[in-house]
Amino acid sequence: TNTFKCYAVPPQQWSESERETFTFDVEQYAREHSLAFIPDFVLCRNEEELLSKFINDIQDADLLSGWNSELFDIPYIVARLKTVYGERGPNKLCFAGAGAPRMRTVEVFGNEEIAYELKGRSHVDYMDAFKKFTFEGRTSYSLANIAAEELDIDKIDTGLSFEELYNKYFYKFCVYNARDVEILRDLDRKFRFIQLINQMAH
Repeated sequence: TNTFKCYAVPPQQWSESERETFTFDVEQYAREHSLAFIPDFVLCRNEEELLSKFINDIQDADLLSGWNSELFDIPYIVARLKTVYGERGPNKLCFAGAGAPRMRTVEVFGNEEIAYELKGRSHVDYMDAFKKFTFEGRTSYSLANIAAEELDIDKIDTGLSFEELYNKYFYKFCVYNARDVEILRDLDRKFRFIQLINQMAH
């Protein structure tokens, strides 16, 4: 749809004044960091509403992607779906009727990590794709380093922990998220690895 959405649950102690100035604060902070777009920030009452809206939005999507998403985002979302909706909750990440994501273990630097293979819907970890299709080594495959080297874009550095950022500067927390999405979008605009993977698959 070429649209950007960010679902977020505000912190419990969020004040009414912060709620009233949220849109203004987001726009101002986004301009300060030259954000290319401002997502539609949808504020949810709780995690269940957030997950429900997210799952509803991906119904027509046949591919999900993220940076280091195989070992972080997907396992995290699977765990939260299971906590909120029960044992069959993770099925929501797959196509309807396709079953549950298949759990497997991946060895990373001698440690076993949990990963999931989605059913029907595909998942591309853009960091893995970047490592596979670019042949020169990098000092670091962190999103911040790759963004700086390839796009001349900086991740937003607030100098705060995620806990502080979320609880004290919620609008900055949201814009921080949007910058990461911008980086991922621009990386794929430059390299088109998802298109390449799709062509190889066919």
